[in-house]
Amino acid sequence: MAQTGVAYEPLPRWGHAIVSVGDRVYMWGGRTEGFSVSTRKSLASCVEVFDLNTELWEKKTTSGTPPLGLYNNAHALIGSSLYVYGGYDGQKSYNTLYKLDLSTLQWTEVKYSSGSKTPMKMSGCGMVAYGTQKLVLFGGYGVTEDQDRSSPFFKRNSVTKGTGWTSEVWVFDIEEGKWFEPEASGSCPPPCVDFSFTKVDGHRAIVFGGHQPETGAVSDAYILELGSWVWKKLVKGSGDAAWPIARDGHAATVLHCR
Repeated sequence: MAQTGVAYEPLPRWGHAIVSVGDRVYMWGGRTEGFSVSTRKSLASCVEVFDLNTELWEKKTTSGTPPLGLYNNAHALIGSSLYVYGGYDGQKSYNTLYKLDLSTLQWTEVKYSSGSKTPMKMSGCGMVAYGTQKLVLFGGYGVTEDQDRSSPFFKRNSVTKGTGWTSEVWVFDIEEGKWFEPEASGSCPPPCVDFSFTKVDGHRAIVFGGHQPETGAVSDAYILELGSWVWKKLVKGSGDAAWPIARDGHAATVLHCR
């Protein structure tokens, strides 16, 4: 049963998914202090909805099987469907894709076509919608089954075998149920995690900041042309020109103005 009224407040958390549809904001998952089994089950089996008109939170139960990657997943909205990729559950990361229909609040696992290549099992990645039938995934940290993997878009973790950081771009075709890795060019970002990956318009997305294994938190910004898959690094202004400081684990959105 839904819980309504001013008395309800969501638990403090981080690494959650959050999107808006109309005048409502939907929040799912995340990591809490303690992160007990009962808390994980509760976070996985509901969405918490903030009504911008009443300024009240409401807890709503979902149906179906939710993702296991409760936090630091990648997520994107297409229409009234929230797509969630990967994430971490406190012990391991995933390379599964789920869809939550926000009109029915039902979870469905998106099945991959037989023989389809998939990105790594990872967290700390980002995802944006491209049109109405494609999802674009970027970056993250995770597990690779290829122990000899060598790529300019992958940085191996020398301490934890079989893991590493990536700056790969992957595209999922929802209609075909297949992932593919386009050939990215231009000034590509180094492998990184916990950046913001934000859609600017119908053909561009921007990456800002994040944590790179060689340097830690950065303040670099890159534009990705969706479709041509060409990267462009933005140049910081000189002197007193405004530019955000280095950071990771932040959020970003786009404000369209003239």
